[in-house]
Amino acid sequence: METDRIINARLIEDRCELHYECGGLWSVDTIDEMFEVLGRTTVPLLKAGKPIYALGDFSRALPQDRATAAKIADHLQAAAKVGFKRSAIVNASALFKMQYRRVASGIDVEFFDNRADALAWLREPRENAAA
Repeated sequence: METDRIINARLIEDRCELHYECGGLWSVDTIDEMFEVLGRTTVPLLKAGKPIYALGDFSRALPQDRATAAKIADHLQAAAKVGFKRSAIVNASALFKMQYRRVASGIDVEFFDNRADALAWLREPRENAAA
């Protein structure tokens, strides 16, 4: 099992979508690296006051320790306050799904086995799409 941290992100601005891949083992000291990449990538949407819809590839994501998971939960709650609307997660392990459901409490998140189904759900008619 690979524990090296990875984070890659790109923005599909016209669809208000953040597409990213993350994985490995993070800590409370290193998780801000991930938050910085995701935040930097979404700046155009944040500046325009647009919603953010995320597609995450969690093929290499590992469950995190309790303190790191708590920091992720705090980040997700803060992101929701600035426009994070919905998250489609692809290829997460069963254990990771359980942890992510806990840390993403109150966030509209679904898990999928393939990218096509995830994108279809993510792009379902969106309330306040012009917001």
